Amino acid sequence: MIEIVFLLVVLSLLVGGPLLLYLAIDRETSDPTVVNRSEAEQIAQDRGGRPEARERRREQETDDFGEWGTDDEWGASRDRDDRR
Repeated sequence: MIEIVFLLVVLSLLVGGPLLLYLAIDRETSDPTVVNRSEAEQIAQDRGGRPEARERRREQETDDFGEWGTDDEWGASRDRDDRR
């Protein structure tokens, strides 16, 4: 008897889980906000979208000579030409 109850619980979770997930996604996407491109860009900027991401990327790309050293410390002088 306990095996049948366990089997019913497992089967109900296997069927109910995906069904609940489907219903949640369907409800989330049932009434999308439709805007034109300029409105969408404004909304994205208001939410902290692309300009901040670009600034962060630029900050990561800067070369910090204090951390990595200078070209001379690495032996990469600009005056020197090793091509012969």
